[in-house]
Amino acid sequence: MDVQQLKTLVNVLISERQLDSVFNSGPQLYVNACEFGADSSGQIACDAAVAEAESTIPASGGAVLFPPGIYKYDTGVTITRPGVYLTAMIPGTVIFIYTGSGACVRMYSPTLITPNGVYGGGVTGGIIIDGTSAAPGACGIHAGDIFRLRWDCTARNFFGTGQKNYWFDNQYQWTEQMLGQIFSEQGPVVFDNSANVSGNSTGSFSRTMLDIFLDLKGKSNGVVFQNGAAIVDGKTGIYGNTDYGSSLFYVLTLSDNPSISFTATNASPCVFTASGFYYSNGTPVQLTGGSLPAGFTAATTYYVKNVNVVTGTFQLSATSGGSAINSTSTGSGTVKSISYARIASSELNIGVECNGANGVQPGTINFTNPAILSTCINQCTGIMNFAAQAIPGFAVNNTNWNSNFLFDGPVYGDGNLKSCSPLGRNAYSVGAIVTGGTINTRYNAVATVAPAGNVTGILMSRDFTNNWREITVINQSAFTLTFAASGTSNVADGTSDVIQANSAAKYIWNPNTTLWYRA
Repeated sequence: MDVQQLKTLVNVLISERQLDSVFNSGPQLYVNACEFGADSSGQIACDAAVAEAESTIPASGGAVLFPPGIYKYDTGVTITRPGVYLTAMIPGTVIFIYTGSGACVRMYSPTLITPNGVYGGGVTGGIIIDGTSAAPGACGIHAGDIFRLRWDCTARNFFGTGQKNYWFDNQYQWTEQMLGQIFSEQGPVVFDNSANVSGNSTGSFSRTMLDIFLDLKGKSNGVVFQNGAAIVDGKTGIYGNTDYGSSLFYVLTLSDNPSISFTATNASPCVFTASGFYYSNGTPVQLTGGSLPAGFTAATTYYVKNVNVVTGTFQLSATSGGSAINSTSTGSGTVKSISYARIASSELNIGVECNGANGVQPGTINFTNPAILSTCINQCTGIMNFAAQAIPGFAVNNTNWNSNFLFDGPVYGDGNLKSCSPLGRNAYSVGAIVTGGTINTRYNAVATVAPAGNVTGILMSRDFTNNWREITVINQSAFTLTFAASGTSNVADGTSDVIQANSAAKYIWNPNTTLWYRA
């Protein structure tokens, strides 16, 4: 066997092993992009060759494999079905160079549930997509409307006007159960719901489990949620570095929705026309303007229905799923969705540090409209660290953090982002405690008691985890609770500690003394 034959055999073995890890469901059909004419030297555009290779993959899914090299794209490759992967034969050895104005890689499916139940697709194997030579408005990856997309790739240098490294965007349905890791260098990662092409698109990226690694170098925002995009019931990590830059850029931005101008015709029912709208049937909206059609009131919530994406028209109902509202006059104004960008009921971890000291200091989290409480981080847990060595850290967030930021976990590097606790923990009900009774402190951070009379000799169970933690005891009665001696009650103040009627007391467990101390 000569050297070339050995190299070929090694590449095949590596490819098969990598494909097994990509699909996790047995062997799938895969094709070599270079066998369809893709040039790995970076001299000749390979858009058509990759498109032809992708077209040979069956409906059941598969992968386009790229041998080590550089691949130039002028217009990019568009994949309009699930189950298709672009992957490097040897991880970390493939670079896509993009020179166009659209997306280097565009992935979507106009059908939410495919007839053969195929899901997934993505860019894997550590492929790098470089936008140094891309035109304004370009992006590395524009993907959405597919269940179970998977990522292991890098996009870099899409930080110019309108550019994005990653654009996760729903236009037909929604994107859920997305999984993987992405590296974003000098360019933003945007979650979006930009155009309601199907009439049923939403901003849902629920149950996403994605680690995002940033190296921004002061060139762009980090992660942006806009147009009602949301992660709910997921796990998101944002890690990395950024520098001082020429403008104020944030690690994480949650944007308020834009107001879109409309005209309304006198019809039965009233028909609204708005250009560039992304609303789907059932979206809650509010109207503003001085000439609203009769029967409609500013700042009242209505619900979109009968969306026609071809004509750009829709109607409104007073209740979700209700009848369209009639009007006796024409009108105009603005319409705005009140389904806002958010991260909710999720694990959210952020660890991004700032380097350098010249220029504009980066920001932490930006709620672009702090008056809109639904544009938020809500019911999330994790850890956030914005501190950096030898410098004061990021610019603090002066927005309405106490209403937009409901986060249970430590936050370092931004004194205005204050975590809340307990979050998502049900209160433990002791009920009608009696003299000598015990307040259970395990597995809960709130305990409610409701004695039928004044009681004494109360105990609090010790914390067997030996961690510093706290508990709040709520006395929901018109009677007092007095603890037993400290050695018996596990409460430092012992018999001098009394919880008055209809009041609450917070206690902190000290594992060194094995006692509860009243805060």
